[in-house]
Amino acid sequence: MQLLTFTVGERRLGLPAVQVRDILSMPRISRVPHAPRALLGVANMRGTVIPVISVGRLVGQEESGTRRLIVVDVDGLIGLAVTSVAQLVDQRAFDDVSLLDVAELVSRAVPEKRQHQSGGRVIALASRAARQDTVPLVAFTISDQAFALPLSNVDKILRVPDDIARMPNADDVVVGTMPMQGTVLPLLSLAALLALPIRSADHHARILIVRIGTHRVGLLVDAMQSVVRVAETDIDPVPQVLNRGGAEARIQAICRLGEGRGLLSVLATDQLLRGTSWQGCYRAMARNKAT
Repeated sequence: MQLLTFTVGERRLGLPAVQVRDILSMPRISRVPHAPRALLGVANMRGTVIPVISVGRLVGQEESGTRRLIVVDVDGLIGLAVTSVAQLVDQRAFDDVSLLDVAELVSRAVPEKRQHQSGGRVIALASRAARQDTVPLVAFTISDQAFALPLSNVDKILRVPDDIARMPNADDVVVGTMPMQGTVLPLLSLAALLALPIRSADHHARILIVRIGTHRVGLLVDAMQSVVRVAETDIDPVPQVLNRGGAEARIQAICRLGEGRGLLSVLATDQLLRGTSWQGCYRAMARNKAT
């Protein structure tokens, strides 16, 4: 058996060459909200969306650089972020190489969990588009990363008003409340819901009015992009490895934008509050009298 040897920080590792499908420079990574720490995100590899795992975070080389991506096939394509790729060696010559068990590495990176009754499903957005050429999406940015919601889930897009009533001692997810059409609308930080860095709202910030469950709420985003129509052939289900845990529940599909524009993660609106413990969020919702 031949091994592909590579380095992660100061460590020299190897894996069976038969599992290797490609070796690439590090591509642009799109983060997965609430994913395990070792899961860097997903990347577009020649039209295929693959999850990317940091080997360094799993083998005690936390600060190692990640300059190369080894694509392996373990129940689907997975990218392993490493420092450098060395050479192919014969199995008899790997005394100084630690052999990596890729299946065990994936299990450590994305521990399998008992699926939540509603969160274990992956919504196949592409199958919904079987009778149409494109799917309309509202695209926006949070922490310089592109996300989207199906256009059918968004009622309105507003500028951030001046008369937001801030809620003292509330969790980060609760921005406050705002008046709208004779009712009080809870305003939530989508960055906080996705565990991304929270930025101060500037003139680029916008509020998306959506429904979560039976409540209508405002979601604060950093900036709008546009309403895009994505071809059904460019919409992929969430990579299989993400189905092991609960992070994928907030993403219902991933779109390949093409022309070097990276990936667009399509959020599942009804899953954004799943598993949260922000009591302030529910208190804010209780004040919403809209039907």
